Amino acid sequence: MTHALAIKHPLDFTPKNGGTTLAEVLAKFFNCFWWENIKKRYQMSPAFNNPPKEVAADQTKLIDYWQVHSMSKILEVKFDANGGMEPGKPKVFAETFINELNTHSMQPADFSVRGIRNMVTRLFSIAAANVSQGQQPWPDNDTFVKNVKDVFAEIQKVARLK
Repeated sequence: MTHALAIKHPLDFTPKNGGTTLAEVLAKFFNCFWWENIKKRYQMSPAFNNPPKEVAADQTKLIDYWQVHSMSKILEVKFDANGGMEPGKPKVFAETFINELNTHSMQPADFSVRGIRNMVTRLFSIAAANVSQGQQPWPDNDTFVKNVKDVFAEIQKVARLK
């Protein structure tokens, strides 16, 4: 006897009253995959504070630490007084992603989670290259939005589920 288990796509849902929105889920995917890339690239967890004394004493570790710190700031999600997300890279990613889905006449469940991971990895690579040159991950928000759109256009060809 065989059994089939139907597992819904994580983006195939309708928010209930006061429930999680698609934008919040996409922002959390972005954060999860961004965190994963920081750990993989730099072999350390994201950093939000000043470096510990043992790191500050070693110039090589200190450079790596500040690169991680710059990349970690992308993860910051701030909430307004009403509990909504304030604009930040995770929210901008989510909003741009949703706009691109609409532009390409796609439903959220038509795009694979692996495709989202690939998008975040590609965006991470762009930011890491900038940070390794002593710059900010993105010079401005418009550049980030353009990068998200460009990466979506490239990845959506292989990330479509339908």
